[in-house]
Amino acid sequence: MFEKFYTTKMSTNGRELRLRFEKIRRGRGRFTRLAGSVMAAVMLITLACATIAMAAVGTDRPEHWDKNEYYYVCGMNFSIDVSGAAVPEWVNALAGGSGKLEISLSKCQMRDTKGYVSNSYLGSFAGEGDSVLFEAQAWTVAPDGDEPYVAEYCGNFENMTNNFNIVPDDGRRARMTFGVDENKLIDSVKVEFFAEQPLSVIDYGKKAETVFVPEHIDIIGDYDRSYIDQRNLVSDSASFFLNHEMQNYRNKSVNGIDVSVESAGNDSIRLRLSKPDTVKNIRAYVYNPDMVGVSDFMGYEISENGYETIVYNNNRNSEIASDGTAITFFAPKTVHREGLYGICEEEKSGSFISGKTYLVELAMLDEAETIIYRWLDYVTMP
Repeated sequence: MFEKFYTTKMSTNGRELRLRFEKIRRGRGRFTRLAGSVMAAVMLITLACATIAMAAVGTDRPEHWDKNEYYYVCGMNFSIDVSGAAVPEWVNALAGGSGKLEISLSKCQMRDTKGYVSNSYLGSFAGEGDSVLFEAQAWTVAPDGDEPYVAEYCGNFENMTNNFNIVPDDGRRARMTFGVDENKLIDSVKVEFFAEQPLSVIDYGKKAETVFVPEHIDIIGDYDRSYIDQRNLVSDSASFFLNHEMQNYRNKSVNGIDVSVESAGNDSIRLRLSKPDTVKNIRAYVYNPDMVGVSDFMGYEISENGYETIVYNNNRNSEIASDGTAITFFAPKTVHREGLYGICEEEKSGSFISGKTYLVELAMLDEAETIIYRWLDYVTMP
């Protein structure tokens, strides 16, 4: 079952763009569509800060969030028996007299009060004695497959602050090592537990005395592909929109704000825009159908010559017009490290690909870099 392991870094891959965003749910074992809904409800109830609230929208600030938001996306469930095994005392305390631990690994999307969306991978360990939530905080990376693909779940998620900061102050740690099948989807998992140890001195190469391999795993949604792909140099989600928002999102009509696709071709995508004085900067990204980020715009500065594009690492893959009324995304010219799914077609060819549909997302920011307007569109190359 564990003949082959893959590890990568920061990635995602999907089928077709819209299918990817729609997150088609695929159940295995006893978990079905209903189970996915139940797990989503449980996740939102468990996380006390998950209350979702949208403030009233005003014409001067069309977007506003006054609470952090959590959304369950997909997950994996299995159980193990630690009875009589050599495990740290904290594991026995969780399992209680039955020795059984129910483990749920979940991917959640989070949006903070500035409007930015990010992913989090959580681990819930529950037994007769107690339960605890951890967050995956470290990864073993080996793209050539010579080493296991490993996620380290560290810290006490219950110490989460209002800004999603995890405080790993209790030192408890669990390691998940994933095996994949010929389709590069997760088909097995190994579990190791470690005694309390500060995160700053953790030995990630250390092996546990006992390794647990559950007989069955149940996957909700496309967690297996999502988990593997998350490590492969891909964003895994848009930065300003939750997955479920992108399915049928309609851009808001706001006086003084307008964004549209002016032109698109193999070499570039050009947006035409207008904005009010309350907008102090802009961020924008272009994703291919596999959600690989292939171009971006990281902001501007205003000088005596007008608007100037902020450039990071000498990588100029976009530019803003000097009068601030247009942004042009250039086709990628830089090849990043090859991951599990290889170098993307755009990087190989140095162009946007005819017939492919690209997602373009844009956010207008205020002086504190809080999102006050966001926009997206799907652009199919001629």
